[in-house]
Amino acid sequence: MFKVVVPPLRDRKDDILQIAESFIKRFCSSSGKPYFCLSEEENCFFEEYSWPGNIRELRNICERYVALKNLEERQFKRILPHIMKDEGSYENTRNENADLGNSFIDIGKEKKQKELGIILTALKDNSYNKSKTAEALGVSRVTLWRKMKAFNIDTMLK
Repeated sequence: MFKVVVPPLRDRKDDILQIAESFIKRFCSSSGKPYFCLSEEENCFFEEYSWPGNIRELRNICERYVALKNLEERQFKRILPHIMKDEGSYENTRNENADLGNSFIDIGKEKKQKELGIILTALKDNSYNKSKTAEALGVSRVTLWRKMKAFNIDTMLK
């Protein structure tokens, strides 16, 4: 038996973009979307992020990235930092509250608030057209309808 030591992703900054590109190719291929390269600004997001969730977090972010990439560029630039922050929110919240002695932290509420914000922003950017919004978010119209119903968005818009 031998021990294999793999340093955390935050200590391998030079590998992050290569690994991200690999995940992006895989997710583009599996979802039938055309492959695309990261822009310089997107590279900065990936390189500067601390990656508390390590390789699994990078994989999840790349998957979300591919799913949302069909948004207009200005929409995507606003959403990417939220995706990154959302992935690390558990670790950040846990560290911030460690000295408070909280044994339970409601992360679900924070994620739902972020999801609501993304949906409302996409609706506004698409002139409240549900078909265009669903397409921009990379989800079906039925999924968008279910999310809107869960968040009572129709009543908010009236």
